[in-house]
Amino acid sequence: MGKFEKKNRPQGPGDRPLYYSNQQPVVSPRSAAPGNGAKRPPAQRPAVQRSAPPKQPIPEGPKKKKGSKLPLILGLVAAAVVLFTCVVGYLLLRDDGLIADQIYVAGIDLSGMTPEQAVAALEDVSFTETMNIRLYTRGDSFPTYTTTYDPKSEVVLDIFGKPIENAQQTDPVVEPEKPETDADAPLDENGNPYLRDMILCLPGDKVNVSLDVQKAVDEAMTYGRGFAAKKNETRVDIDVVQYLSLDEAYIRDVLESTLSQSNLEGSETQIRKTTITLTDADGNPVETEAVEIVLGTLRREIHIDKLYDQIVSGYMSGNYDLQYVYDETLPTPVDLDALYQEYKCKAPVGAFCDENTYEITNEVNGYGFTMAEAYKAFLPAKAGETVTLPLREIVPRITRESLEAELFCDVLSSYDSPHVWNPTRTHNLELACEAIDGTIVKPGEIFSFNETVGERTAEKGYGEAGVYVGGRTENQLGGGVCQVASTLFYCTIKADLEVVERWEHQFLPTYIPYGMDATVYWGSLDYQFRNNTIYPIRIDASVYDGYVHIRFVGTDTKNYTVKLDYSVTKWYEYEEITINIHPEMEDYEKYQGYEEGEVITSPYTGADVTTYRYKYDLDGNLISSEAIFYSEYDKRDKEIAHLGTGEEEESTDPSESTDPSDSSSESTTESTETPTESTETPTESTDTPTESTETPTESTETPTESTEPPTESTDPPTESSSESTGE
Repeated sequence: MGKFEKKNRPQGPGDRPLYYSNQQPVVSPRSAAPGNGAKRPPAQRPAVQRSAPPKQPIPEGPKKKKGSKLPLILGLVAAAVVLFTCVVGYLLLRDDGLIADQIYVAGIDLSGMTPEQAVAALEDVSFTETMNIRLYTRGDSFPTYTTTYDPKSEVVLDIFGKPIENAQQTDPVVEPEKPETDADAPLDENGNPYLRDMILCLPGDKVNVSLDVQKAVDEAMTYGRGFAAKKNETRVDIDVVQYLSLDEAYIRDVLESTLSQSNLEGSETQIRKTTITLTDADGNPVETEAVEIVLGTLRREIHIDKLYDQIVSGYMSGNYDLQYVYDETLPTPVDLDALYQEYKCKAPVGAFCDENTYEITNEVNGYGFTMAEAYKAFLPAKAGETVTLPLREIVPRITRESLEAELFCDVLSSYDSPHVWNPTRTHNLELACEAIDGTIVKPGEIFSFNETVGERTAEKGYGEAGVYVGGRTENQLGGGVCQVASTLFYCTIKADLEVVERWEHQFLPTYIPYGMDATVYWGSLDYQFRNNTIYPIRIDASVYDGYVHIRFVGTDTKNYTVKLDYSVTKWYEYEEITINIHPEMEDYEKYQGYEEGEVITSPYTGADVTTYRYKYDLDGNLISSEAIFYSEYDKRDKEIAHLGTGEEEESTDPSESTDPSDSSSESTTESTETPTESTETPTESTDTPTESTETPTESTETPTESTEPPTESTDPPTESSSESTGE
């Protein structure tokens, strides 16, 4: 089979190239005619049947030129060149005689000034001001360790092996003190402010700064001409360093003499295995292996030339308060997680008590160090210090032996709140305490006053006593049991347990320190707390010798003690109001029977109170202080009966003093007088409380500073108790 020969012939502009197909190419008669110099075509062979190849797209050939566009293009280019030349010429040749916008020299805005005005403005510049350079460092604030361990998210198990929600911390985390720094201090790559190391001062009369004003103005006039934009969006400080004269030797001498000792070589953290001596439980010395970590220090390099250039720039811009951050390199922090794995540490497993059978399992000892120990050791450690972590057998805190011996072995907190003898109210207190006494609150369990005591009904023996309803005193079943709830609340916060629900009274009670009370009311107000320790807590409750006694008995795992305090941030003094009683008045039945001058409603001074909790280590050092509750108590005006006629109106005695000391003095005097009906259940015709409701003598005294809890702040008040808000 022969090959297809491609004809070599010229193609016109409109011709398309031939492509092979299953048909014979078309040959023009002219090219095939004899005498044209063309070779005769070879003899025709029979067509061989071939499969048709896929059709190829036929590309278009070059289009015919309709005409040359070169003259048009050349004309447009020439026009653009002319326009560009005109613009450049305008920019180069223009001269409105004014300095461009946003142009500054030595801190002076020369925008829009003539050269003469600019010279006059700069001649008034005084370089006698002292240059202050604030030098910043990372100090010891950089991280010396990394870890995924978070003590706040650590799962704590109770003695039954169940996790405790919001578990009480055995050792409170002591956050390192944050050093003070400037409010505008520069920030590092993590967004933390650098610490100010020192302030360098360069007095103007020592530096002897001067400026060639005329040349500086000429430089300012130049800017904005040429190709630069006339209007600048931001401030431009003209570089006039070549026209600035100063005592370079003096500046460099100050920098080098002051900062020569500030360069630090730095060091990397060193970790090695060593041997240390510990003391066992019996007080005997025991030698054990340990990991010794010498924390690295930062490397600091101060570039005098760089700082000098910054100072010169400050004079050029009129900035006399500079900030300079040392060039520092940090050591690699210790990876506590990797260290824990490298030394094959293993956490201990404590003994557990079966919640149903109370059978106790055996403990499993661990090895090495715990993450809690490492975190506690590294938290306060500074660069260059040594941290030692012992590698030894770790006995869990809860063992079979300790669990058997520690259940209900400690008094976590206790309080005795005084009460006035009133048969009905005292009996209500006794019934509430009997319902609570002996209650065991398991780890993680919530104690509810209303669920434990139940509804206060006559069938249970509760009688009617004073409660507050809508700001007035009424007699209802169970009146007075709020004192039990308040005493429970005090014990809760003293034991550093978690309060779930608490409501303050409407008025200030006197049987408990201010801000440490709790009110309850069946069906609406409850007092609840959670046992967030790993041990069960037993509540002992009783009433005798004129006090309500509450004790929380459990297992104390805290390595700190708690003190409570309060601060009265605002007082609200009551007023004395005269009630004109007559048959035509509204609610006459309510006031009928009072005698002239008789007290209808005893007063209360209102207050805003903040409750504080302070934690101390076992050596008596203050660890932390926090405001834990804010309580708002209403005032109640004193109402005095006046037997008058319908023509008279109720009035307020304008002579009543609003001074805290005056009202306190009056209320203190009245509170020592025992009401004649104090041992009787009041009838429906009176709202007079069955107990003293006067503000105690110390109520108007300004509390001591909240950061130093006074020793007497948690002592029971000396005055008799008031009726409860709610019940």
